[in-house]
Amino acid sequence: MIKLIGEFLLSARKYLLWLKSPDQYVLGTPWGRRRPDSVPTGAHVASVRERASYWAKVTVEESWRAIKKDP
Repeated sequence: MIKLIGEFLLSARKYLLWLKSPDQYVLGTPWGRRRPDSVPTGAHVASVRERASYWAKVTVEESWRAIKKDP
């Protein structure tokens, strides 16, 4: 019973700390990891953009071929 109360108080404390400063933490990262550590590097952002533009180009070409084939 005492262990259960202690765990509840610990989780409540973590929740209250999160409410106090939610903008300092990033969702989807391990507990306690702050935003500057989780920001992707410029190279990572560039590769993601390049991949996205490639897939957009492929999709446009495929849709153009489908329209061109129709009588």
